[in-house]
Amino acid sequence: MAKQAENGQVVLQNGELRVVIALRGAEMISVTDKNGKERLWNGDPAFWTSHAPVLFPYAGGLKDEYFTWQGKRYDNPIKHGFAKVTEFTLEESSGDEAVFLLNTPVPSYPFDYEFRVAYRLKKNTIEVTYDTKNVGKGEMYFGVGCHEAYATPGSIEAYRIVFEKEEEFLSNQLVGSQISHETKKMAPTGKVLPLCDEQFAVDAMVFLNIRSRSAVLQNDRGEDIVKVEFPGFDHMLVWKKPKAQYVCLEPWVNPPEWVDGGHDITQKPGIVKLESGEEKAYTHMISFL
Repeated sequence: MAKQAENGQVVLQNGELRVVIALRGAEMISVTDKNGKERLWNGDPAFWTSHAPVLFPYAGGLKDEYFTWQGKRYDNPIKHGFAKVTEFTLEESSGDEAVFLLNTPVPSYPFDYEFRVAYRLKKNTIEVTYDTKNVGKGEMYFGVGCHEAYATPGSIEAYRIVFEKEEEFLSNQLVGSQISHETKKMAPTGKVLPLCDEQFAVDAMVFLNIRSRSAVLQNDRGEDIVKVEFPGFDHMLVWKKPKAQYVCLEPWVNPPEWVDGGHDITQKPGIVKLESGEEKAYTHMISFL
């Protein structure tokens, strides 16, 4: 039985974490630990007002802000998809878990779908599941991505990301919302990616087909801050606004679109196809250390 949301928000809590989730976008807007310390970005409008938007039915921006399906054009000007600006229904809720449902028909998305975002607290970990079901009669296509912004008080140079496996750290260069085939090496090959504001002068670092399925945000004293585990996600973006005190570790199922790509949704990189009645779930875990 779902508890009633208050002021458009749902609060989950256990002995380690208190998490506030907005019905709009099913977005986490606050995570405080047992010491009362805020672990998400505060949404300072001088930089970026979001905290942890959910990216559906695609992550990134569409080429020329539209896709085609069966010869028809569908305009989608909202970067990262419409879910982040749409009201979800609170389907289930208890003290430490909640499920949010989105199935609103959208003229710019010609598929019948059910998209659920589930949050479950397990000690110091938030388990986040994105579950998509095709409830239409024909096939459907979608992508999904994570976009949590973790608080990084002080200078970003005092932080680094340690990946599970060795990575080449070749970032495909962004041209607007699309990526080129040109890459730039952001750090020596290895597990450690030191951070600095200059890395984000264009926008994000885009690492395609990474080997790792987990990454840890550390400070320069070697203390672990946040661990993100992302089985099933092949791509990772790292993003922040220069001088803002946060960094986003973003596992994506679909990568950004190529500058020389087409518009047919069935041919988009990383797109997921579901047959009628088929369902697909992706889960990532966020541990605050």
